[in-house]
Amino acid sequence: MTNEEAREILTERQDGVVQIRLQRPDKKNALTLGMYAGLTAALTEAEHDPTVRVAVLTNSLDSTDSLAAHAGLSRKRPVAG
Repeated sequence: MTNEEAREILTERQDGVVQIRLQRPDKKNALTLGMYAGLTAALTEAEHDPTVRVAVLTNSLDSTDSLAAHAGLSRKRPVAG
């Protein structure tokens, strides 16, 4: 995951609630491969934290659009093979 992709997933914990926020409003929160990895890591961490009772997936604070429009295909990665 690149530094830019790391900034596109924000995780906050408070009182047993983990809030996972998608931070890519300029692309309608289209998920990149790095964002998928970050989202998976955040959910896995929440799953294994006994203090977390609920996980909330939400969009960026400055967005009133949909949660995530689609998979972002503009960031291409080489296919292993």
